[in-house]
Amino acid sequence: MTRDQFNDIYWAAQPPAVRALKDMTNGPNKMNAAVALAQQGYTVDAWIGFYGFEPWGTMSARQMEGLPWAPALLQDYHMVPNPIGPGEVAPNTPMPKGAIKTSLDPADYPPFDPPPPASKADLVKNPVGSGPIPGTNIYTSATGDNWPAGSEYTDQRGEFVKKSQQTPFGPRMWWEKVG
Repeated sequence: MTRDQFNDIYWAAQPPAVRALKDMTNGPNKMNAAVALAQQGYTVDAWIGFYGFEPWGTMSARQMEGLPWAPALLQDYHMVPNPIGPGEVAPNTPMPKGAIKTSLDPADYPPFDPPPPASKADLVKNPVGSGPIPGTNIYTSATGDNWPAGSEYTDQRGEFVKKSQQTPFGPRMWWEKVG
């Protein structure tokens, strides 16, 4: 993953109100907005959202310094046993609730706004493939089947429900005839 890709993933994981800090010019307005968000209960990374440093550089620097987490903007430092100082934590200090985990793993930054579901117009016309598999009521998914798990579909063969099971190799999807 590139530096820019990580930065995009980081910002996409933030609530829209926090995400707005990204495009603000550093100065009193940005400072006031970041503090107001923190006072409202949002988790704001001081170095990224307040000072405007890039997410990848900030997380990389924390990793190089051995810091597993950083306090959020306005987080009470007294909750940290034996703090070194504002913005610094000992590598073995447990991460308090509301702190920011140091990570460059995209899995730690799920999108705040999930992708919109496919509209009916975007779904393939007939998602149920061949079948049934002998001795079952299971049908394959047709080529290009993009219907989400749990979808219901009816054609001349009957009524079907799309099923999914997570495997170590990714999801396995099929259609089950229910009527």
